[in-house]
Amino acid sequence: MTDFVFIGGDMRMVYAARRLSERHGCTLMGFDSLTEEHTGGVSRSSGGRYDAAVLPIFTGGAREIRCPYANRSYDISILPKLLRTGGSVFAGKVFPGLEQLCAEHGYVLCDYLAREELAVRNAVLTAEGAVMTLISETEASVHGSDILILGFGRIGKLCARYFSALGANVTVAARRKSDLAWAEAYGCKAADITDETAFRAALAKNRVIVNTAPAKLLTAEEY
Repeated sequence: MTDFVFIGGDMRMVYAARRLSERHGCTLMGFDSLTEEHTGGVSRSSGGRYDAAVLPIFTGGAREIRCPYANRSYDISILPKLLRTGGSVFAGKVFPGLEQLCAEHGYVLCDYLAREELAVRNAVLTAEGAVMTLISETEASVHGSDILILGFGRIGKLCARYFSALGANVTVAARRKSDLAWAEAYGCKAADITDETAFRAALAKNRVIVNTAPAKLLTAEEY
């Protein structure tokens, strides 16, 4: 039996811990505000050493492990205090700082988002979240709205599909010509991000902008 510690992240981490606890030892860390009803009886960390750590998806190469259910975060430097020698680290969107830490301490590092089937399912949840956010945060109907999607990767494609199905007028802004061609094949309008005039025109026309690109393309001053 392997002892896992799940550190930070959202409810997906809790569900994974609950399922894995059927066969292994699982502990949650950074979920202080959740009740036992939500955690399904999975224990909370009170110190100790573990065989493996499961971390959430990182963004932008930041070292912090975000814990929205504890109103705090941990730096990845906490891992040597938790893992046994030869331990394993599972994380999404692995970045150089985490790779270096694991190499220095002899940990096995696995980027679970490198698995296409998981990346696609995660993209589905993210796109659904974008639809939910738009519906809850705006007063206007999605139907008939002018929506600009930045990027046309897994999440961008799904957002284009979902918003179009709800009757929105979708424009996709991307860099690659192949992505622009696919966007038009999806029935969307296309705008080349590298063409400043076309991109600015798309920004001015659309009421809602959904950034699915793994980068900050706009600032508050720009839009």
